[in-house]
Amino acid sequence: MRSQEFYRSKCIEHLDRVWVSYCCAKPAPIDLVKGISDVPAEAKRVEFVNEVHFVALKTNFELFLTRSLKQVWLEHFDQLRIKDSEKVSLADVGQLNSLTEVREFVIDKLVPGHGLSRIGKAIQEVTGVSLPAICKRAWPQIAVTFGIRHLIEHGNGRVDMKFERDQQHHWNGSSFARNSMPEINAKVVVQEEDIRQSYEAMKTATSNLSLALSGWTPG
Repeated sequence: MRSQEFYRSKCIEHLDRVWVSYCCAKPAPIDLVKGISDVPAEAKRVEFVNEVHFVALKTNFELFLTRSLKQVWLEHFDQLRIKDSEKVSLADVGQLNSLTEVREFVIDKLVPGHGLSRIGKAIQEVTGVSLPAICKRAWPQIAVTFGIRHLIEHGNGRVDMKFERDQQHHWNGSSFARNSMPEINAKVVVQEEDIRQSYEAMKTATSNLSLALSGWTPG
């Protein structure tokens, strides 16, 4: 199996596991989550289960993106030009002892570990492949998912000015468009339909990116 196909299959496997986990956890009695959460009521339990799995989808898909770009660098390292001199200095490279160390150092510096826009920009700069273009109708759902994950992790799910600015043009193409975007400081509520559509959007994007990168060679 070719490397990009391997990472595609592993990502879809992990996304499937998140979905199965969600389907199992969704109807679970509240007693089962008392040990890991202090949620006092069924509504809070549902919110907890929904947000945990919503974030897990994003995490697995993000890992796939970074691993796919790393593989491009590994397979075509000698043919690719290093353009970002601010991230890779000759002084740092000069202290390394082997070509293997140089390659690993450069790749770690040039492949972002997180952030949809940062990873997407890095993929496009190297390969010319645009994530929004290959994701097509799945892109708004993915973009909003990444934005809401940031709100969940850093702002208790409440909308801030950056989210409003970055996601307002994606909102109507996502599952969240059932309601208008919440006001600043209002909480975004993640429902089952959002998890399902994010799961399906990420599976589509995974297959499309894998196909695009599998046949890619430096021009």
